[in-house]
Amino acid sequence: MMLAHIAWQRETSDPNYMNDKYEKEVSLFNFSAKKLAAELISTDWSEIFQRMQDYKKLRFPDDNRMVTSGVLKLYGLTEEEIKIVEGEC
Repeated sequence: MMLAHIAWQRETSDPNYMNDKYEKEVSLFNFSAKKLAAELISTDWSEIFQRMQDYKKLRFPDDNRMVTSGVLKLYGLTEEEIKIVEGEC
């Protein structure tokens, strides 16, 4: 979800969104290189983001909403919240 969020923001608001920060955030999940290679279409982050941005342009060319996400941990449970904000941010 985080990768989709970054790609969407790069396409709609800032082409450098989370530049040089996303790798640190991904590392917090503590996935092994083998697990990432098995789950993702590439190990090249630039290629992943570009493919996701191309998909957004193809499927949602006029949708310029800002997508935000966050994770709340409470009493050992995790809840992910997604918000879509209309207009410029």
